[in-house]
Amino acid sequence: MAVATVSQVSQALRTALQAVQGLRVVEYIPDSLNPPMATVGVDTVNYHGAFRGGNPTYLFTVSVVVARASDRIAQKRLDDYLSYDGANSIRAAIEADTSLCDTVQTCQVTSGGNITNINVQDVIYLAVDFNVEVYA
Repeated sequence: MAVATVSQVSQALRTALQAVQGLRVVEYIPDSLNPPMATVGVDTVNYHGAFRGGNPTYLFTVSVVVARASDRIAQKRLDDYLSYDGANSIRAAIEADTSLCDTVQTCQVTSGGNITNINVQDVIYLAVDFNVEVYA
């Protein structure tokens, strides 16, 4: 199996996230937000997971943004996304097929957190990040 490119893995992660009910998954960060939405970004590529190169490891961040019109509703959505299982679990959606449709050897969501407020065009949103480790 050829080593998957960063673009192929990003697309496979976006496809997996489409299983989360009501979550918009975007390829690029838009100028205006339309939550709830998720985006996938690569953090690090480790090229030499084996001797003489090969077996690269990709570290991705999946960022999920929710509206903050109601603090309770926003927190409930984040709780659902951060849950280990359930229809809205980001971890469960990604790890439902750890090969990401045979794109990679395996992947896992290693953590979720870093809940922050973000301000876009004077509108406050809540965001949470998920760290995904991928063995290509």
